[in-house]
Amino acid sequence: MARWCVDLPGDPAWWQALAGILQAAFAIAIFVVTRRYVKLTGDLVTLQGEVIALQRQTAQRELYDRRVKVYDTTRTFMAKFSRDVKIEFRDIQELLRDTREAEFLFEKDATGFIDELWHKANEHRVRSTQSPLGLEALEEWLMVTSYQDAKRIFGRYLKIAEDIGPQ
Repeated sequence: MARWCVDLPGDPAWWQALAGILQAAFAIAIFVVTRRYVKLTGDLVTLQGEVIALQRQTAQRELYDRRVKVYDTTRTFMAKFSRDVKIEFRDIQELLRDTREAEFLFEKDATGFIDELWHKANEHRVRSTQSPLGLEALEEWLMVTSYQDAKRIFGRYLKIAEDIGPQ
């Protein structure tokens, strides 16, 4: 046992008791600070998880917005054809330009649909200048089938809410 308290004035037992109390207070202070640090660290981890979730939601929202833009462009192109029952080369170029990022946003079903749409529109444009014979099937596809296909194909990528089935 240390003899440091023997040289102090007064009873050495009091000094030892005081040192013990101070050590206990210091230990309690360290415990309190450590507990607070652990709680703050836990809160920080929780907040970081929430930030990551928000970043994911932001990325999903951006992806959704970009996909909707491609879908809207495609639908506008189809609507213009349905209204005029003709297509200009300029319109086909606009479709290709405004949907060019589709290959990075969708799988092959959607990009294949866009390719088929512009091929058939271009075929209609070329054939309508030569001979109107045999255009009915192309027009049927461009005015009816393409709408149904677009809803089905793009719907997979643009669906926000989960289906609520029977419970």
